[in-house]
Amino acid sequence: LRQDSDGILAARIRSLYPVAMSDEFQDTDPQQYQIFNDIYDASPYCGLFMIGDPKQAIYAFRGADIFTYIHARRQVSEHYNLSTNWRSTADMVAAVNRVFEHANAPFIYEKDIPFLEVSHSPNANKKQWVMSSEKQAAMTFWLGEDTELQTKSDYESSMAQATAVSIHTVLHAAMND
Repeated sequence: LRQDSDGILAARIRSLYPVAMSDEFQDTDPQQYQIFNDIYDASPYCGLFMIGDPKQAIYAFRGADIFTYIHARRQVSEHYNLSTNWRSTADMVAAVNRVFEHANAPFIYEKDIPFLEVSHSPNANKKQWVMSSEKQAAMTFWLGEDTELQTKSDYESSMAQATAVSIHTVLHAAMND
């Protein structure tokens, strides 16, 4: 594409695929985005739909690049968001909305990655996480029992241990239910 100064290759791709959809766009790296941009940017009769969760664009280990996401977002004129969470329980949606309700710029780049409150699906209040016949909290925060300052390594170790104990408890309860 870069060496095709006449745009023949990009034109051919657009003629074969006048509309492209990049799902999981948050995992797009700068080179991939440049390819899409070179093909579709200058063509008003074609479309490129970029679908993704910007809050997942921080996962560089799988190719994501937060600044590529922000750059792409700034280049498009229309942004659409899903206003309903169809996967989570009503309690989980309420808990997440509550956590971010008072946060100023929870994702640092607030102008480019805002937190938008969502609603739960119509039947989400019928879903619950139950363990040993008791409804469980939708979200739990763990605080270390040690009141002394910890190193990052010690904190990560204690939280890993707490996570392992919690998973063990859940698996053990599932075997007995």
